[in-house]
Amino acid sequence: MIESNNPEIDVNQLMERIRAEVARRRDLGLLPQNGSGDAVSTVLPQVHFLARLPPMVSPRRIDVKEERLTSILQRAREKTEVSKRIPKLLRRLFRKQGGYNKLLLESVAVLTKTNVELNKRLQELAGAFEIQNRWLSDLKSARHADAAWMRAAGERFAEQASRIQAQQDQFGTRADDLGRHLNNLQGQTDNQGRHLNNLQTQANDAKQLALRADERQNSDGAYLKSELHLLHRRLMELASTSGEGATSSANNAPLPIDKHEFDALYVAFENQFRGSRELIKERVRVYLDDVRGAGAVTADSPILDLGCGRGEWLELVNENGLAGEGVDSNAIMVSACQERGLRVTEGDALEYLRALPAESRGAITAFHLIEHLEFQVLVQLLRESFRVLRPGGLAIFETPNPDNVLVGSNGFYYDPTHLHPLPKEYSRFMLQSVGFSDVVARPLNPDNRGTGLSQLFQDSLPENAVSPELRNFLNRLFFGERDYAVIGKKQ
Repeated sequence: MIESNNPEIDVNQLMERIRAEVARRRDLGLLPQNGSGDAVSTVLPQVHFLARLPPMVSPRRIDVKEERLTSILQRAREKTEVSKRIPKLLRRLFRKQGGYNKLLLESVAVLTKTNVELNKRLQELAGAFEIQNRWLSDLKSARHADAAWMRAAGERFAEQASRIQAQQDQFGTRADDLGRHLNNLQGQTDNQGRHLNNLQTQANDAKQLALRADERQNSDGAYLKSELHLLHRRLMELASTSGEGATSSANNAPLPIDKHEFDALYVAFENQFRGSRELIKERVRVYLDDVRGAGAVTADSPILDLGCGRGEWLELVNENGLAGEGVDSNAIMVSACQERGLRVTEGDALEYLRALPAESRGAITAFHLIEHLEFQVLVQLLRESFRVLRPGGLAIFETPNPDNVLVGSNGFYYDPTHLHPLPKEYSRFMLQSVGFSDVVARPLNPDNRGTGLSQLFQDSLPENAVSPELRNFLNRLFFGERDYAVIGKKQ
């Protein structure tokens, strides 16, 4: 039971909190609004608060005049005392009985006044005790009223709790229905999303097919052009041989292989496996910052791209305001580059380097060239590149990355002119051996065609069956970067 005079409980504050909570629940719809037929009344009987306990004032201290009484009595005794030298029979004659009596009367008066003060204080105490008794009676009545209020409040609160529970059950059912409806909508949305993804995939596939058809048409045209060129040369050689009256053994001898005999076939191969021009330009864009940072490329010392192929890098260089030139041995690719306005020369990369003056180029690049070279040719190419570079110039050689097992054991051999994969440390050593400094091997082009082995392990093995370290190692092994670039600087 709550005592109304307990200083730790503020009944007004408690009632305000109860009213605020009821109003909040009504605003949320958990309770019916005022005026509804089935609403449960939340009004409780008014609480009458008991006044504070009147203070018990201590009566003022009564001065009993003890010192004065002692003095009067001492003087009275002196009035009755007679010298011992007077005989006892005569001593009564010498006592001052009048003075003694007067002093006794004075002491009685003092005692009477003190008694009056005491009676007055007793009356004050009696009045205070009467007030205390009345307050205690009121307190008893207040406690009974509090008990009745608490019983009424308990009944009302029980009614409110029952009402709230019914509302919660009702809203819970509605929430379940709404959840099922939302799930249905989510399912329909997911289906629409998958349908849109399928349409997007089909559109992308159609776009890729169109691009491949374009590239295949160009490749086939170039291939046919090259074949016609070779046939024309064969016919001219046959006609020349017949006109000179060659012997039958000479006529039956095999014709020499033309160095451009497979140019068209290699162009078709590049278009099939290398990727679109846009894709290659995006991949090699990473080297622009390297070249600009070195600061050695100028109009007089341009970038030289060895084995420039279809010219994607040179085109990107020109688009970004840098000077560049290229050399390639494939006549069809050289012709295509020249048609795009690129400075490209047909020829062997090593022979072209040997013909250049020393320190005449600001950067030398070669993308997927060095894996085609024999060891001796590679060493000579690196030495000539170092000679031709001006101080501060960069050499950038990109090649397939054998750290990726799928590249080193399979993808590398798509190109039959590849000799063998080149490990990163080997390439770094080769550049350092000819004089390049600050040589780094930068992994490039991570394999984004799949989700790696993580999903495979997750689907096929129990949870935590493979440690994160092993999972990451296998992902790097099978789905790591497909290429790397070895970059060196000439001091």
